[in-house]
Amino acid sequence: MNGLAHSCYLFAIDQRLNFDAGTTAFTVGATVTGGSSEATGTVKTVTVSTGSWAENDAAGYLILSGVSGTFENDEALTGDGDPTGAATANGANSDYVNSYGKKTQTVSSTATTCRFYNKKAVPGDLEYGWSGSFPAVILPAGTTLFEGQHVSSTETGFTHTFEIQWPPVYYHDGEGTVHHITCGLKAVS
Repeated sequence: MNGLAHSCYLFAIDQRLNFDAGTTAFTVGATVTGGSSEATGTVKTVTVSTGSWAENDAAGYLILSGVSGTFENDEALTGDGDPTGAATANGANSDYVNSYGKKTQTVSSTATTCRFYNKKAVPGDLEYGWSGSFPAVILPAGTTLFEGQHVSSTETGFTHTFEIQWPPVYYHDGEGTVHHITCGLKAVS
């Protein structure tokens, strides 16, 4: 799409994956893969709630970022770290909600083309309204977004992490095809 001269990084919601029958500890930073679903994710944290790796009965959960696909209940889980990690999925992955009731997010390592406009670069002071004076970002059609999602940038005037403030507005061309997406922003850091 012409005119998208900036770049940004979109965040994704971290996923919780319960496990049991754990025989080998997972390594933080390793990729875990589901044996039948072939879903993957990067291990952020490992929590053992009961049992132990030494007794081959560790049970708990993994917090994963960058999840692709849906893990299946009772499938074998393997990690590619050192140690390799081995357990059985105890249910499908789901959005991780922390102890404060917030979904945690991890930034993507892949830049997305975009266009920022209406600079107001004071964190926490980016109130918006429908007058056109709110900071916003235009993203290409097909970008997957959710309200409250974080977007980060190093573009001049937009060097913050922002939160999407309302459901995205989809703009169509004359033939009904989505041309681009516009989202209001509020600085969060």
